[in-house]
Formats: sequence, C-alpha cells, structure tokens
Amino acid sequence: MEESKITSLEEIIISAFLFIITVAFSVLGGYFAYFEGKELVRTVCVGGVMGFCMIFTLEYVRLKDLFSPGMRRAQRYMLMAYAVLMIFSVIGARLSPLVIPVGALVLIILFISSPLVALSSLFSAAALMLCLGRLHAGYVFDLIIPVFGMLILFSREGSFPSHVSALHHIKKLLLVALSRAVCSIVFVAAAGGANRATLIAAIIGIVLDLVLSIIFLRVYSYFRYESVTGRYEQINDPEYDLLMELKKKNNEEYLIAIHCAMLCMRVAKEMGADVQPCKCLGYYHRIGVLENDAKNLSALIAREHKFPAHALELIEEYCEAPQRPVRNTETVICILANDIVASIRYLVEKNDALPDTSRVIDLVFKKKYEAGVFDSCPMTVGDYRKLKECFEKEQLYYDFLR
Repeated sequence: MEESKITSLEEIIISAFLFIITVAFSVLGGYFAYFEGKELVRTVCVGGVMGFCMIFTLEYVRLKDLFSPGMRRAQRYMLMAYAVLMIFSVIGARLSPLVIPVGALVLIILFISSPLVALSSLFSAAALMLCLGRLHAGYVFDLIIPVFGMLILFSREGSFPSHVSALHHIKKLLLVALSRAVCSIVFVAAAGGANRATLIAAIIGIVLDLVLSIIFLRVYSYFRYESVTGRYEQINDPEYDLLMELKKKNNEEYLIAIHCAMLCMRVAKEMGADVQPCKCLGYYHRIGVLENDAKNLSALIAREHKFPAHALELIEEYCEAPQRPVRNTETVICILANDIVASIRYLVEKNDALPDTSRVIDLVFKKKYEAGVFDSCPMTVGDYRKLKECFEKEQLYYDFLR
C-alpha cells in the first residue's frame, strides 16, 4: 500500500511538471518573441491547453498500460526529453524549425514511453512553434509527416528487440531522414522561401536527427540490454541460489520451472522474442512459492534480488494476468509454456504415460484465447499460428517430462 502511495505521488508530480513545463515555455517563448497583451494571453492559453492534453494522454497511457516494455518506471526520462523538445520549440520559433532534430526527440520519447505520448509531444511542440513564430503551416507539416513515419516504423514492432542497435535500425532512420528532406524541399518551395539558408537549415536538421537518433539507440541498447547481460547469465543458471531454495522447498515447482524455462527459451528463439528475459520469466514466474504466495510475492522477490528491469516487468505482467493486459510476447510464451508443462506432467503422473501432447496444446491455447491472454499482445493471426506450431514441434522435448 505504501509503495502504491509513493507511485501515485510520483505520477501526480510528473503530471504537474508536464503542465508547468508546457505553460512555462509558452510564457518564455512569448517573452522572447516580444509578445504583449492579447498575443501573450493567446500563447499562454495554447500552452495551457497543450499541457492538459499531455496530462490526459499520459493518464490514458497509464490507465491502459501502454508503456513500452520495461519503461513504466522511466517517466522522468520522458519528462526530460519533453523539456528539451519544448526548448527547441522556443528556439525554432526564433530561428528555423528545419534545424530542430524533432525526429530524434520524438524517437526518444517513443522508446521510453509510448507512441501516444510521443505523438502528443510532437503536436505540443508544433502548436507552440506555430503560435510563437507565426510559422507557415508547411513548416509544421514538415515536422509532423516524417515523425508519423517514424512512429509507424518503430512502434509496429510492439515489443522492442533485444539488440536495439544503430545498425539494426539504420534503414529506418535513413528512410525517415529522406522523407523529411523531401518534405522540407516541397513545403519550403510551396511557401516561396526556398533559398540557400533554408536548404542549409534543412540539411543541418536532417544530420542532427540522424546523429542524435543513432547515439540514443546505442546508449539505449547498452543500458537496457548489454549492461544486464552478465546479470542474466547469473540468474538464468539452474543452480542459482533462488532456484536451489525452490528445489529444497518444493521439488515439483522447481522441475516445472526448469522445464518451463527451457521451453520458453526454445520457443522465444523461434518467435524472435527476447530469449534471456523470456527464459528468466520461465524460471521465476512462480518464485513466490518460496513465501507460499506465487501470485503476489514473485515480483517482490525478483525486485529484492535486483532482477533486470525488463525481467521484472515480465514477472509483474505474468502475475497480474489476465486482470492486467498482456502486451509482451515473452509473457504470452511463458503463460502457455507453464500450462503445457504442468498439464503434461500431471497427466503423466496420473496415467503413467505420455498424453496426446497436440491435444493438450490445443486445449491450452483455446483456454488462454478465451481468457483474453492474446487480446492486447501485438500478434497477428500468422504469429498465433507460428507460436502454436513452435510448441507442437517440441515433441521430443515433451518426452523428458515423463
């Protein structure tokens, strides 16, 4: 309960800062633009409206649990990126909006929050620049259209890949930069302002977008994944301390955890999901059994042992399903693997023979589908079929469950 109060207080503070930042930079921009009277009031009103829109969007994302995987606790970083975007908006109103690396800033907000928050941030910045600089609408579209492309290209992945490197996404970044270059030339020419200065500004903006995006993705990759690789090697060892404690307390739970983790790892590889976090979830999704409460204490134990953020997010999601929407493919894989392993072991013990595993898999998939496990996961019909095929072709592994 105490942790819930702290979380609620932090969310209130973040929402208040979102509003204050938006209004403050509206006032600051109006001051630098030498606005007075009605012009200043208009600018502040625009800032207030955009601030409320940002708060509404953030609350909606929290309510629907639409944060990017593992990023729910990184809202302070999203706030910093949004503040930088507001600073560039004020600068862009005095200089040229073409110089602003808005694509990179929106990409940062997208990766550490959600597409909705990134889109709202973009519209806040565009509205502020339009209000402060009396910009031609073409400039606003020059910012919006390429970023729409970036949101579509990057958010379609649903669960971001394990190795988010610049090389992995370089084609997408180049595509976004190229689209912005085309938009810049078209809209500037349409506004009748095509000259050497605007062309240079457009080139600078494109280069800044590319460089900042690549730097961010490299840093994000390191702190989100590479820096925790060693930790995964420790906790994904079958002889790790927690697992040994589980073996002593309940050998059957230990065996299910071992088999579930191995099955999760094999299926995750086939599905292109995050293998190490998925394997970790297979091991520890019921570690709360150590305290006789698998549902409510598994995430607490994982947090006490300083599990990586993404692994902790998956364990929390598993324990709260189906009340909480399941949005990670890794969690879906573990939910299915646990039920399949537990069902097969139960039937082997009851009948002293390996059951028809295809029928078991059919029943588990049907049960989880009806329970709504797949409703919020970014899976296509093809992904669903492939996932089922992955479990079905592990027939040789199921023989070890005898």
